[in-house]
Amino acid sequence: MARYKVLLLLCNMVMLFMLSCCTSIATKPDETAQPVLHFQKTPCFGTCPAYDATFYADGSISYNGYRNAPVQGEQQLVLNHVQLRRLYQQIEQLNYMSFKDTYTSTFTDQPATYLTFYQEGTEVKKIKHQQNGPEELRLFIEDIHKTILKLLQKQVKQEK
Repeated sequence: MARYKVLLLLCNMVMLFMLSCCTSIATKPDETAQPVLHFQKTPCFGTCPAYDATFYADGSISYNGYRNAPVQGEQQLVLNHVQLRRLYQQIEQLNYMSFKDTYTSTFTDQPATYLTFYQEGTEVKKIKHQQNGPEELRLFIEDIHKTILKLLQKQVKQEK
């Protein structure tokens, strides 16, 4: 009986590992899924990518690419379990409530990144970032942007 339990536990661990590493099929967020983060990049006079992405508690992401975006139009993306857990950890460590609401630039051509944070589906903080700002905020923005780009690349490869 003990062997059976160990074998069952091992099988469950292997399945959990496989599920966390696989790419999920992109679907629309569950109707009950609450937003966690809305991420928006605005255009500039040059080739700055303009898009927005809403991250939901179930790991789904609603993406919409506009001008100079890596992918234009609406896309449904999905974070795997590891990526979703990492997002929650990053948000928790960010201490975003301590940030100012705006970090603007004197340059009129500077694009902006808007971050809207939610708790239990309710907006609690919105930050406009153009320039400077705390390093941890800039690193968070960069990481979210890279995550979206990677998910879009995977999606495009799967569609081919």
